[in-house]
Amino acid sequence: MDKAKLEKGATRIGAFWRNHGFIEAKTGDPEISQEGDWFYVSFDIKEGDRYKCATVKLSGDLIEDEDFFQEMLEVNKE
Repeated sequence: MDKAKLEKGATRIGAFWRNHGFIEAKTGDPEISQEGDWFYVSFDIKEGDRYKCATVKLSGDLIEDEDFFQEMLEVNKE
C-alpha cells in the first residue's frame, strides 16, 4: 500500500466531514485487511458536534455591495 495515498485519503475524508458541519472531525489511522485478492481500508472517524450556519452577514469596508458577495456564497440549508 502506498502510504502517501492513504494519508491523502484520510485528509479527503476529514475534509468531507468538515464540509458537512463537523468542524472538529478527526480521521484515525487506516486499518488494512485482506480477504482473498481484495484489500479493505477502514478509517475510524470521530465526528464531534455538528455545527450549522443559519445566516451569513458581511460587513466592513466592502469593495462591492454586500448583495454582490452574498450571491457568491453557497450555504446549504439542510
